[in-house]
Amino acid sequence: MQLLPATIQTVLRRVRAGQEGAAPGRWGQALSDLRQDDIEGWLSAHPGRRSYLINGFLKWANSRGLARQITVATPPRDDPANFLDDDRRWHELHRCLTDDGLSVPARVAGALLFLYGLQPNRVLILPARTFRL
Repeated sequence: MQLLPATIQTVLRRVRAGQEGAAPGRWGQALSDLRQDDIEGWLSAHPGRRSYLINGFLKWANSRGLARQITVATPPRDDPANFLDDDRRWHELHRCLTDDGLSVPARVAGALLFLYGLQPNRVLILPARTFRL
């Protein structure tokens, strides 16, 4: 998982502010001194926290030599379950290509999804002004 700079900034801001439950370990403890049992104790004391964000931050810090290698268990992801059948998928693609009632960005994003299976968050970074239908 790639940790976004904004997420890193949020974690660091919370640590600096000293918000209770915002960071694992003992206050005043250097990141380089953080141990596996510190993380596990913090996660046990604060169930429901976004452990995947902490895991990404720790991987980022370890890759830069700022922290030891520490792992955080992440919940398993469910496999996708709601699939369109082929007829419905082709119908929706045809609609994206021909329905002038839809906005151009929606039509392009939908067509890319149905044709190539692109993830919606990847389609969002395409500038709409580059497409004409």
